[in-house]
Amino acid sequence: MKRWMVLVAVFVTAVAIVGCEWGSVTDDVSGSGGGGGGGGTNNGTGGGTVTNVVPGGTTNVISENETAVYNEVLMVGEAGRTTYSGHVANVPVVPGSMRVRAGGFYFVDDGGGVLAGSSAGTAGTINYASGSWSIDLGGKDIAAGETILANYIYQTSSTP
Repeated sequence: MKRWMVLVAVFVTAVAIVGCEWGSVTDDVSGSGGGGGGGGTNNGTGGGTVTNVVPGGTTNVISENETAVYNEVLMVGEAGRTTYSGHVANVPVVPGSMRVRAGGFYFVDDGGGVLAGSSAGTAGTINYASGSWSIDLGGKDIAAGETILANYIYQTSSTP
């Protein structure tokens, strides 16, 4: 029980931090070279540190090889629907980094491909290589039009 409480506390803290402006980091794109993830708009012009902007979300360069994505819109809720699936815009996803919010439901990546739900009966999965994800709201639904959002880190380069 304590482990779940710690995971939920970490996720809530991460959600609170996401609301912060990270403009100074994403505005400082340096280097010359290309790259970036499998989606979004590349703000770089050739190598070095590259920041990608995901439609409906923001990003933060963590290192030359990793970029964090905040509030990427995965889907929009439908009345009566209790399961959702899709793909994130950037891959590969760093294991343990994925967080999903669907209405009042929260899912935290356990580092092994499981998205642990915050409510009884809720669960999900993430395939780090393909970016394929799924969540099950345990027979409950979210309001129609409610956005399903994700925070995650993806690897921008295979070299350290």
